[in-house]
Amino acid sequence: MGAIFCNTTSGEFYWKDEYSNVPANSIEIDEDAKDFYIQNKDNFAIYLNRVKDDKITIDTIHELVDINDLMVYKIELMNKACEESIYEGFDLTLNDEEMHFSYTVHDQLNIQEALQDSGGFNKGGKHWLNGDVQKIAKAGKDHKNYHRSYCHQIKEYIRQGTVQEILDISYGDIIPE
Repeated sequence: MGAIFCNTTSGEFYWKDEYSNVPANSIEIDEDAKDFYIQNKDNFAIYLNRVKDDKITIDTIHELVDINDLMVYKIELMNKACEESIYEGFDLTLNDEEMHFSYTVHDQLNIQEALQDSGGFNKGGKHWLNGDVQKIAKAGKDHKNYHRSYCHQIKEYIRQGTVQEILDISYGDIIPE
């Protein structure tokens, strides 16, 4: 694979055997640190501004990892993933037809408005009656509550985890006991 270099400005990684010109503001990552990098790419960049030497070693990584900073960073990622999952929406079968409903703030307001207006609402070229709107609203609320609850649980796990446990967990994973 060759030597790995990380640009401390952009956070991009370069392999010496693939690039003839590695940017001047790059730091080499030694052999032992490569595996850590490969397994933890998404979390790695937060430590780069703390590097004082011209080479990152596995010992450097362990010195750089501040568990509180890592928790804050990982919790921010979980909050973002939760919000994105809620907005992506949910699938619901109505009248023997599978439909996908996004659940952005705009969609939530439309559903709430349709609940208050007994005339229903239009989606996907269809007019949904009030009974269907109630099912859609309940499914949306359940979807939102599931993700909020899951996000709360994964953040609690992160707050109690070791550095490696925090690095290893991703949104959607089964939360270890």
